[in-house]
Amino acid sequence: MSPEQFKNRILFEDKFLLIVNKPAGIAVEKISPQIITLEDLVYSYLLLTAKKPFVGIVHRLDRPTSGIILFAKKPSVLKIMNAQFEKKTVRKYYVALVDGEIPNPSGSLKDYLHKDFFRKKAIISQQKRKENQEVKLNFSKIGLVGQRTLLNIELMTGKYHQIRAQLASMGFPIAGDVLYGGKLWKREGIGLHASALHFNHPETKERITIKSDWDIDSIPI
Repeated sequence: MSPEQFKNRILFEDKFLLIVNKPAGIAVEKISPQIITLEDLVYSYLLLTAKKPFVGIVHRLDRPTSGIILFAKKPSVLKIMNAQFEKKTVRKYYVALVDGEIPNPSGSLKDYLHKDFFRKKAIISQQKRKENQEVKLNFSKIGLVGQRTLLNIELMTGKYHQIRAQLASMGFPIAGDVLYGGKLWKREGIGLHASALHFNHPETKERITIKSDWDIDSIPI
């Protein structure tokens, strides 16, 4: 990604925060010296105006997921934003395209999730066990795209592969998400996009809303 392409993906910036529209297929944080990540791109961009830029990763998206990612430019800001996520004052919304037609116009999912480290996969259960974490989300149907359903999702918890695993457990895996039984499609990544983020500004305390549109017209049926 060129510097100009990266600039076009910036959704918000001030001296405290940088918010980027992540493309599908790129990892958020450094995983290997040979692989360019979003963290690398942010650092290179901030290096244009700062000698020793700080890149604070506030939250993450899976590699095949696109959408809104928030970075802190100062350690103190990172601490404030982490506290907001922990206190659940941040509201996160996604758009998901799933295989099949969901009959219900809306609904809520409450499950228990266990991370399988060996298979790098989340396992969903209806039973509460010591190793499980409670996961919740709300969904509403936007419409149909061929034989797939487009959903708006409010993420209430935010655990490893949560949306992907819960929707697959419901019988409607995300398009392109073969790890969870989704059918292949022609786009990069999977049919999951972080579309909106609501939070309090770390300095002014003003309630901020950031949105990122998903190009639904280019989605292959």
